[in-house]
Parts: sequence; structure tokens; C-alpha cells
Amino acid sequence: MEGRGACSGPGLVNFDMQLAKNWTMKEKYRIKFQVDFFNIFNHPNFSGNNFANGYSGSNLFCGGATATSGLPCSPTNNVVTSQTAGTIGNFGQATAVLPPRQIQYGLHFSF
Repeated sequence: MEGRGACSGPGLVNFDMQLAKNWTMKEKYRIKFQVDFFNIFNHPNFSGNNFANGYSGSNLFCGGATATSGLPCSPTNNVVTSQTAGTIGNFGQATAVLPPRQIQYGLHFSF
């Protein structure tokens, strides 16, 4: 349970994995085949506008900050204390998704 004004974004779930096989030929030549998987379970990781932790908009201030003192909202500074005049826009909405499952492979020859 979080305190008043706390604004945590969605969590990240990411599993990466690598499979590799090495072959040695004539003691001095090596071949390595590898397959790398990023976000192997293809879990959707949502993010907000401009920030990976779910915050959006440039008119929010956290931890007692003001328009002149800086201190943007972040995962460690996540208590919203004020906002500038105007609409809050899409605050609290996931406006983007981080990349889906990605697979890359490689073949390395060493001599």
C-alpha cells in the first residue's frame, strides 16, 4: 500500500535467454553458434509518455519540487506534490509498449 500522492508506474517483467553450442576442430579452430532471446515470454511491458516508469506529462513535480527547482518524477521520487496550471493530459495512462520478443542468432569462427 502506498501513501497519498504516490504514483508508481507499471512493473517490468522481462526474461532473456541464450542457447549456445561450441565446436572445436583441430585444436585451434572454434565455431560457436548462439541464439539470443529477449523478452522470451513476450510479456507486454507498458510505459508512459516520456518515462519508462509510467509517468507522463511535463507539468508534474514530485518530492516538493517546483517548476524552478527541477527534481522530475522517477521511481525513487514518486510522490506527486504539485502540477503546473493546465490540464493533466494523459497522466497515469500507458501510452507506449516496450519492444516485444526479439530473437537474434550468430555464428562465430575463431582461429
